Amino acid sequence: MMTKNSTLKNIILALSILANLLFGGWLLFFDEEVEEVETAECRLYPESECAADFPASLRDRVPLFHAYSIRGDQTVFLDFSLKGTISESIQAKYDREVSTDIVRNIQMLVYFFLDYQVRLGKNDRIALFYRPEDNRITYLRLRSRAYNAVFEAFLYEKDGVETYVTIDGSILPPCLKNGPFVDCPDVRLEKKQEVLVPIFLLPQNGEVRFPFDAWVLKITDFSKTGGSVQVTFPDQGLVGFFEYLGTVSPQIKEGRRYRKGTVVGTGGFAKRGEMDGVRYYLERRDGTSVSPFFFHHTYLRLIPSEEKTNFTITQNFYRNWHKQGQEFEKQYY
Repeated sequence: MMTKNSTLKNIILALSILANLLFGGWLLFFDEEVEEVETAECRLYPESECAADFPASLRDRVPLFHAYSIRGDQTVFLDFSLKGTISESIQAKYDREVSTDIVRNIQMLVYFFLDYQVRLGKNDRIALFYRPEDNRITYLRLRSRAYNAVFEAFLYEKDGVETYVTIDGSILPPCLKNGPFVDCPDVRLEKKQEVLVPIFLLPQNGEVRFPFDAWVLKITDFSKTGGSVQVTFPDQGLVGFFEYLGTVSPQIKEGRRYRKGTVVGTGGFAKRGEMDGVRYYLERRDGTSVSPFFFHHTYLRLIPSEEKTNFTITQNFYRNWHKQGQEFEKQYY
C-alpha cells in the first residue's frame, strides 16, 4: 500500500515539473516574439516638455470654459462673485492671475453701469467672455445687489469698428454735453489717488477747448507727462484739470481769463494705438473728485434702427454661451 502511494506521488510530481517547464518555455517564446515598446517619459505632455518641468498646482488646475465670439474668435469664460478686489476674486476661484487689461476693461464698463463710479459690493456677481489674443471683453454681465439690477454690455461690430452696446441699444461711452472735445471720443480709466478718472481718446492732434469760461491757475509742460493746464470755472465752482496734452496753445497764459470754446491745446501724449489720450477731470474746491460725466451730464447714442435685428442676434448668441459656461462650471466648481 505504501509502495503504490509513493509511486502515485512521484508520477504527480513529475507531471507538475513537466507542466512548469512547458509553461516557462512558452513564456520565453512569447517574450522573444513581442518587441519591447519603450514608454515615453512624458506621456501626457508634448514631446519637448515633461511633467516634472511644471509645478503640481499647474497640472491640477480646474479647466476653463472656452467658446467663440460672434466673429469666430476664441474666448474664455469667467464667472465670479466679488470677494475683495476684482483680481483677488478671480484668483480665489480660478487660482489664476488675470491681466491688468481685463481688470481695466471691467472697471470701465462698471463705471458707466453704476453712475460713473466703480462701486462693487461683496457678492456682486460678474460673468464675462474675453478674447485671449488682446484681453478684450466681448460680453459682460453684472448683477449688482446695491442696485438690485442686472447690467449687460455686448461688444458689437459694424463696418470693422467695435463698440460696447447695452441692453437697450445705447452705445458706451455716452457723450458729454458741452464737453471740451469734438464729437464723442472713446474712454479708458486711470487710477489717480484711489479715484478712477477718465482719459478721453482723441483723434490725432484733436483739439481740446474750455467747456466754460475759465481762469487759468497753472500751466506745466513736462516731457515725461505731457503738458497740463489747471483752471477754475468760477461760474460752476469747480477746478478743472487738462493733462497729458501734446501741446498747450501759446495764447494760454497763467492768471488770465478765457471764454468758453477757447482752444486749450491738443492731444498727443498718452497714446493708445492711433488715439491720443487726454486726462480731463474735475474737483470741488475741497478736493473732492467729480466725474465729468456726472457734472456735464450726457446724451446717449443708440445703434441705428436697421442694426437692431443684428444686435438682437448678438445678444442671444452671448446669452446662450453664458448659460453653457454656467453648466460647464457646475461640473468643476
